[in-house]
Amino acid sequence: MRPTVSSPIRIGLAAALAAILLCPCGLALAQPTGVLLEPRLRGEDVDGVGHALDRVLRTRLQAHQVLALRATPALGLEDLQLAVGCVAPSADCLSAVATQLEVEAFVFLDVERAGTELVLTLSVFEVGGELETVTRRLRGRDAEAGALDAVDPMVREAFDLPAAEVAEPGDAVEPEPVRRPPPVETPPPEPGPDPAAELALPIALIGGGVLVLGAGLIVGLVAQDTQSRYEQSPVTTEAEVDAALALNEQAATEALVSNILVPVGGAIAVAGAVVWIIQAVTGGEEEPAAFVPYVGPTQAGLTVHGRFGSDR
Repeated sequence: MRPTVSSPIRIGLAAALAAILLCPCGLALAQPTGVLLEPRLRGEDVDGVGHALDRVLRTRLQAHQVLALRATPALGLEDLQLAVGCVAPSADCLSAVATQLEVEAFVFLDVERAGTELVLTLSVFEVGGELETVTRRLRGRDAEAGALDAVDPMVREAFDLPAAEVAEPGDAVEPEPVRRPPPVETPPPEPGPDPAAELALPIALIGGGVLVLGAGLIVGLVAQDTQSRYEQSPVTTEAEVDAALALNEQAATEALVSNILVPVGGAIAVAGAVVWIIQAVTGGEEEPAAFVPYVGPTQAGLTVHGRFGSDR
């Protein structure tokens, strides 16, 4: 005889089968484990918006429950590829990176600024597949704000999720708010060197040197005139001899003053020209020149201490 199953057992088996079929947890698929890598930033002034986009991207991945996210690794994609011994963005290399991270998928964002254009590229790799990318290009003054709004559509496209529902006119449905980070304040650029201020010192030196040199030449001419008067002065009386001796002393004093002013004025003018050349060669970035006058028994002048060129 064939064994039979009693009615209570049949009822119990049917109830258990129905519970398994109707229970939502029986149909739910476990989320693949994954990580969000550090964003790759290229171009000027993208650090602030790049990290803000990274935070928004993590929020949207968690909201859509497409990955069971783990902590962000300390290394970026390039360093991880070097760690596993490959650099090409091939499926085998990226699979090795995922194996190293002990995840089934990873996501990363590229943010690049090219002129006035902001380019966003969202890349998703799952083990056993190929690297999938979604790109958005934004232009204009509101490119940063538009980039924050573009993250959610990019995530939906990358993971084949339905597009966000657009409320019809008259509907009371409010759009899902997107938290935007505070704007990143960029410090104003430091003012560059004033060309007029840089030229003030050499021009003043050259002009002052020319004036001193001219004064020395004039005093020299006066000394020659005084000496000529001394040589032509009569010496027949004692008073005339005293007058002639006075002219001789005056001519000697004037000659000494001229001999001091002429080289000092020339040295000052040359120093101004040297400073001008130093500033033209070094761009004003070297140490300022130092000027030390000197006067000796038979000579006078001005020494210039500075440095040409640079240590680069």
